[in-house]
Amino acid sequence: MIKNFIISNTFTFFAFIFIFLFSDFIYFHFTKEIGLKYGLEANLIYMAHGVRILSFLVFGIAIIPGLILGQFTSGIFLKCQVDLNVYEVLNFCSLDPKTLIILLIGSILTTISVVFSYYFLKLNLIKNLNQISIFTILSFIFLSSILNSIFNNLFFWLIYEWNIALNTALYVIGDVIGAFALFFLIKLFYKIKFYFK
Repeated sequence: MIKNFIISNTFTFFAFIFIFLFSDFIYFHFTKEIGLKYGLEANLIYMAHGVRILSFLVFGIAIIPGLILGQFTSGIFLKCQVDLNVYEVLNFCSLDPKTLIILLIGSILTTISVVFSYYFLKLNLIKNLNQISIFTILSFIFLSSILNSIFNNLFFWLIYEWNIALNTALYVIGDVIGAFALFFLIKLFYKIKFYFK
């Protein structure tokens, strides 16, 4: 039991960080300039949301600590980077306690949105991704993306007073497209056939 808990949380943490860095790579090298032309400074292909969905489908709520830690760590990376430069993050970043608390609360709010969606949709653990319908995945992606966007943007609006409408829309778009992209890659490389029901 403890061994499975450690393995599932370790997997979730590293999968989240890896996919987050991959999404950031795509953002900095391909999509950032397109977004900036239209005044959008956001990652519109945030594949790390797919890791949230996938982890909950495979491991359930046991992965909450690994997910919160992965999101918190990626938040630190995001706050510290100017460009995709790990050396800069590790050596020159010093965040004040207030920023760290805000990042932690944001990570917890995101996790709450996924947990709520998981229970609202009455999902169960799956042993094989071939056992899940595409409509279940889509419902989970959409609901958790909307809740994540609302929870986090209301919180950040209270802290930073930013454009809540625009950022809420950008969060939803980035989470949905990113999760779709991750599940498409999983389907492509692992030849998974999600069924229609």
